[in-house]
Formats: sequence, structure tokens, C-alpha cells
Amino acid sequence: MAQDSRSALRDWRRCRIGANCAIDRATLGKTVIAAGTKFSNLVAIGHGTKVGENCMFVAQVGIAGSVTVGQHVMMAGKAGVAGHLSIGDHAEIAAMSGVMRDVPAKTRVGGTPALPIKDAMRSISLFEKLPQLYKQIQGLEAELERLKKKLET
Repeated sequence: MAQDSRSALRDWRRCRIGANCAIDRATLGKTVIAAGTKFSNLVAIGHGTKVGENCMFVAQVGIAGSVTVGQHVMMAGKAGVAGHLSIGDHAEIAAMSGVMRDVPAKTRVGGTPALPIKDAMRSISLFEKLPQLYKQIQGLEAELERLKKKLET
């Protein structure tokens, strides 16, 4: 299918687009970047995406096609958003996050998959402790087996 539609920068004088950014045009409809939005370098915006006013996307943010981004949204470096999702107004997405479901307005998310920021930080903290916890579980299982054998005799 020929791509016959357009990409639109609303009030391009108020937008800032860094080096090597890609804004794909839509197959049907438009890809729209609203006034006041700022892209650092290497930002990729998928076809049919609509970005609200005064958003900020830091280097290497990637947004798949047909995403709706609200106003005043901040996405930190290397964050990625899967297609056909909605990011609410004033949402914040932490660096290197993988957004795979809608983000409500005024929500801070982080991690992969993206979770509310407090849950993401807790998960990261626990993840670092997994080797130690695994050793503890192995020790407890061995102790349990020893006690079971002792009871049987």
C-alpha cells in the first residue's frame, strides 16, 4: 500500500528535533508532533503516532506505530513503547523502560516490563539479591530433607 499521508509538526518553530531522529509518516491518517515537543538525538517515532504538546524525549527513545502520547510527557533515554498504546498526560517513563501496556496520566513507570516506579525499583533491588536467595533456598531444602530422614528413622 502506498504511503499517501503525511507527518505533521504543529508549529514547527516551537519544536526541537535532534540529530538523526526519524518520524515515520502514516499509511493512513497522520503522524503528528504537537507544538513545544523536544526530541534529543536518535529518537524514532512510528507511523500514525500522535504526540501531545510540550513533551520531552531523551536520546534513543523509540515509539512504535499508532501510539497516542498525551501532553507534557517525559521519556528518558532508551525507553521504548510498543505499538497501539496510550500514554497519559504528564506521565514519566524512566530510562531503558519497556512500555507494553497503556500508561495512565500522571504516572511514573520504569523497568521492563514497565511498572509503577516504586514497584520497578523494588523489583530491581530483589533481582540483585536472587543469587543469595537461591543459595538460602538450596540450604533450607537440604536441611528439610535431612530433618525428614531423621523423622523417618
